[in-house]
Amino acid sequence: MSDQCRDGAPKNPIPNARFSNIARQHFNALTIMRCYFASHAQCASFAWEAGMDVAIAAFGKSDGPSVAWACMDTVRAMRLCRTNVFQFKNPFCPCCQQQLTQHEGYMLDCLEAAEAANKSKLRIAAMLLCEGNNDDPFVQSVFDLDGTLFHRSPDKHAVGQVKLASI
Repeated sequence: MSDQCRDGAPKNPIPNARFSNIARQHFNALTIMRCYFASHAQCASFAWEAGMDVAIAAFGKSDGPSVAWACMDTVRAMRLCRTNVFQFKNPFCPCCQQQLTQHEGYMLDCLEAAEAANKSKLRIAAMLLCEGNNDDPFVQSVFDLDGTLFHRSPDKHAVGQVKLASI
């Protein structure tokens, strides 16, 4: 029996201190996003469906779809401005679920800053995630996600008019 999980992480890892202090809503949002990232990495996996299942299980049938969509919008906004790969942990591996990558840490920084209405902290983390590119759509999507997670009006944090990206 190996002492590593299928992704090479140690079995029964000691979760880092940051992971231990994640708000339940943020952990669930990160798990949903990890499923979306996994779906982008392996399209045939249909991992996005698991993200929808997590959203409904964690937030209920009435709020779950809205949370799932807000997470998808945040992932999409980030992907449109990044040029490099976003590193994430496997959402389906019990060992990996307890760990955070540096990129996931920046995403959590964004979520926590939005919850605290700390725009400067959010902008710094967004700049790192978006690799210095225009992060306005991403920042707005994080505020929208925060509004969905905590039942707040996301409009109070409007960043500016968001234009549709050409596909």
